[in-house]
Amino acid sequence: MAIVGHLWLSGHIRRLLVVAPLSILGVWEDEFERFAAFDYNLAVLSGTGTRKADTIRHMNGAALQVLVVNYESAWRLEKELSAWGPDCIVCDEGHKIKTHNIAASKALHRLGAKARYRLLLTGTVITNIPIDVFSQYKFADSTVFGSSFYLFRNRYFDMVGYGNYTPVMKKSMEAEFTEKLHSIA
Repeated sequence: MAIVGHLWLSGHIRRLLVVAPLSILGVWEDEFERFAAFDYNLAVLSGTGTRKADTIRHMNGAALQVLVVNYESAWRLEKELSAWGPDCIVCDEGHKIKTHNIAASKALHRLGAKARYRLLLTGTVITNIPIDVFSQYKFADSTVFGSSFYLFRNRYFDMVGYGNYTPVMKKSMEAEFTEKLHSIA
């Protein structure tokens, strides 16, 4: 909340998009009520796709405009969200976009590329294997590991096992990988 408030009060953002799991959307509304020491207009997107799209189109005003949406709806509403033009996007439980080629990840990569500020909140960046960081970092800052999953995979991992489906970190790349991983985290 402090980062968003600072960005708003210093004139860097006007529109904030928060993407979170469906089960915690209401938490964002509660947190804004409790901690936002600035004017804001917040809408949790719910209901039909048409209703959500209408809410997006009507989000305007002098206060910070905040849309809160779940991951599933974010990719389905990508066109409307892109037209709305968030200056800042927060992905809560950001490990939800760890898979680079699913619809939600692809949509958030595109939306994030247009936003001036991107925040990824998670307690588990590497949920299973180190390769999981690529998509999250592509959203947060694509300059860290690049924008091509396959170039990233080939640089840092050997594919082993039956059918070569298991990525294993190359020993020679561990230090570089760790340094880059910590460069923005």
